Amino acid sequence: GIAGESGVEEAAHAEPGAGAAESLSLAIEASRESGVRIDLQLAGDLLRSSSFLGHASPWEMAEAAAAELRKIIGISNGLLNHAEFESIFRARWNDLKSATATASRLSYGARIDDEGMSRVALQTTRGYDRRFELARQFGDAVWQQDRSGFGIVSRSKSDRQKFQRAFAHNLLCPFDGLQRVIDVNDPTPEAMSEAAKSFGVNPSVVRNQLVYKGYLPFENASELAETV
Repeated sequence: GIAGESGVEEAAHAEPGAGAAESLSLAIEASRESGVRIDLQLAGDLLRSSSFLGHASPWEMAEAAAAELRKIIGISNGLLNHAEFESIFRARWNDLKSATATASRLSYGARIDDEGMSRVALQTTRGYDRRFELARQFGDAVWQQDRSGFGIVSRSKSDRQKFQRAFAHNLLCPFDGLQRVIDVNDPTPEAMSEAAKSFGVNPSVVRNQLVYKGYLPFENASELAETV
């Protein structure tokens, strides 16, 4: 089928139990109905320069992969503006931003292959959340070494989902850049909120970067689980 073995496995992590098959078919249907088409060919360029594959944890591997992608597009630090974001996906930001989130009521988002492009069912609607979700889809293509052209973006704790999340964090808000706009030893809520605005991300992305780098304590076991 469309999902392939690894896709079915990932779907079972995302929605365990009796509803797994139905959730998967709804996600595939939502992808088919979506107006979001992106080109993930840059993931192939990234894999060809794959110095990042040797890292131990999904987080470290994702951080290295995101830095590599920024090198490929020539933006080592700071905000990825809309034009730079467009260049990664070869799609207009206005189209990406205004498209209906066809997976907004589903358990997870997904993408399917569509004549060499990817058609994506998104869950989020706000611009900065949508940037993050699309960055995760790119990360998934890297993780899969885009063998299947099918992927899902869920809240599960599989290594594949951890990699996607960490990739999106580090692509949109790299720690080196964050250090330039915030005092990492004294990250006040106001400073974190300002930094988030300057990177076009949710404040939780800034917080997570500081947590993973050891400048803020883990709030719960779930945060700790992301880094291993």
